Parts: sequence; C-alpha cells; structure tokens
Amino acid sequence: MKQRDHQSLEISIDTLAPADIYRLVASTLVPRPIAWVTTLNIFGKVNLAPFSFFTVVSIDPPLFLINCDRRGGMSKDTTVNALRSGELVINVVSENLILPMHKSSVAAPPDGTPPPSTACTPEA
Repeated sequence: MKQRDHQSLEISIDTLAPADIYRLVASTLVPRPIAWVTTLNIFGKVNLAPFSFFTVVSIDPPLFLINCDRRGGMSKDTTVNALRSGELVINVVSENLILPMHKSSVAAPPDGTPPPSTACTPEA
C-alpha cells in the first residue's frame, strides 16, 4: 500500500490475504445493512444466516443481491436451500438484534439447528 497524494491511495490486492481483502472491501461502503437471510432445509427447519454483502440491484422490479460465497469450497446451506426450494427471505437487522445476528454467523450444522447462543426462535 502506498500513498500517492492526499487524495488517492493505491492498494495492491495481490499481496493481501483473502481475509484482508474481505475486510478492505467490506469497509469500503459503510454503514451498510446486514441481510439476515432465512431459508428452509429439506426437513422444513429454518436456516438463519447473516450476509454483509447485500445491496439493491433494481427498483422495477425490486431485486436484491446477496453474496453467497463458498466456505471451504462448499456451497453454504443458504445457497443449497434457496436453489432447492426457489425461496429465501431477506430480513434487515435492526439495532436491537445486532448481538443475536452476530452470534448467528458461526458455522452451524446443516440440519437448521441454530447455535444455542443466538436465542432466536422461529415463529409461524
């Protein structure tokens, strides 16, 4: 990283680790909403996962985009569930839900069992 002048900064991403690139990109547009996405697995259990890369793509029709990156070369449960069912729900996290949302970001079993620390209970 080198500073060229007071108005620009050049960053060579080929020297950065993937985690550092993520932090750089994620911090570029702030504040940004977090998408808390729910899907149903094949057993009908709710999968709840936060996504920090979330944006509006179009107003007419209203389209939103979330980045369902892979983990360890495998598709995340959200991706698998949404592709199978054709459905997902994007919820926007309000301030009073920040802690449970953060706790829901840990890897959970694909059976839809949320981490016990999230204190989230699905409602009909």
